[in-house]
Amino acid sequence: MNAPVLYIPLAIEWVILITALMPRLLVGMFYNVPKFGLFLWFTYFISSVLASFVAIFVTIWALSEYIELLWGSSSIELELFNHLGLWALVALSGIVIAVLNLKTEPLVQRASFAKKELASASKFLVKFKGVAVYEITLPIPLAFNSKMNGKHSIFVSASALQELDEIELDALYWHEIGHIRGRHNLIRSFARAVTLLTPILSASKLFAAETEHLTELIADNYAKKHIDEETLASARTKFLE
Repeated sequence: MNAPVLYIPLAIEWVILITALMPRLLVGMFYNVPKFGLFLWFTYFISSVLASFVAIFVTIWALSEYIELLWGSSSIELELFNHLGLWALVALSGIVIAVLNLKTEPLVQRASFAKKELASASKFLVKFKGVAVYEITLPIPLAFNSKMNGKHSIFVSASALQELDEIELDALYWHEIGHIRGRHNLIRSFARAVTLLTPILSASKLFAAETEHLTELIADNYAKKHIDEETLASARTKFLE
């Protein structure tokens, strides 16, 4: 056999290691170096996905070689298997794409609706370091970033504007710019998609939770380059009240 069948148990063991053991070892370990921690989480999860594909590919390869050995290289049965196997893979790919679409389409629809509602419920406030800041009417202190008319923007609730003084607002804006510069919305969306597609795996939930926390720490570290730590802590405390 030419198929490297030894790769199958190795790939499966790696997937088990990543999904069962490594998340529990990584939780909370890299809060002092959040960028490195985020890099490790994504590296481990992407490698586990690749290992899964390797295991599937080598299994199919080995199976085709085994059937060829049993039936002979020129048998009608082998030709039939090869053709049916190809169509079976195409069908399986179609099923996977359909399942992914069913799971993600509601999220896409909700996101589109939310953006329309956000556009109608917000009003322009100011520009901070080239980034537009909008006020939204909400009774709780809240701030986040999203795209408005294709450009990154910061949204702050009216309650937050009342609670925070001018320096604390600057800290808030720098924090949100840290999220924008780090493309954290994209990173978080990927982590949430992993959780959506693998809801039974506790590892995927830990992955999403740690991604949220690590991106917050990265944004805080970015803000600390432009504002003192006490001001940032004071602003964050008001958001937790």
